[in-house]
Amino acid sequence: MNKVALIGWGKTKNLAPFNDNNFEIWGLNDLYEVIPRWDRWFEIHKRCDIDNAFTRINNKPYLEGLTSLNCPIYMQDKYKDITCSIPYPLQKMIDRFGSYFTSTMAYMLALAIDEEFEEIHLYGIDCETNQEYAEQRACIERLIGYAEGKGIKVYIPNESPLLKHWCLYGYEDDILEKK
Repeated sequence: MNKVALIGWGKTKNLAPFNDNNFEIWGLNDLYEVIPRWDRWFEIHKRCDIDNAFTRINNKPYLEGLTSLNCPIYMQDKYKDITCSIPYPLQKMIDRFGSYFTSTMAYMLALAIDEEFEEIHLYGIDCETNQEYAEQRACIERLIGYAEGKGIKVYIPNESPLLKHWCLYGYEDDILEKK
């Protein structure tokens, strides 16, 4: 496969190409409760946080759902009780991209770039609300620029606020001032 769709919890997640087998689908955290398929999973949080978490939808122990996934699960380490867990190649990503990673999605995007997918599609990675996303958005947009600079096609749904601003600086920024 030369296409990957990275899926997050944002409003555009349902636009993902789940029925297109030309795409590898990557998900994160407890998103397995709401998406129909996935090929790889990402859980980068500390193990103590994983052990104490509950899923958002069913309020079940998160670890129970995570251990049931039958695909590679990128984590901070390999865990015997999570049989599909594999260590995320953190040092390799830091060596290539620097140490600016502000979210699980940034780790996913870096790995997709490193694996040289021809197309990377982003769904549910809207980064439009609250302080957490405000801190994550710049890192994700930086990696998008990196991917595009390497000739990788990056697709972002029109409904997503990523790589968008309310005006073209210097050309349109006075529109609101005239109203």
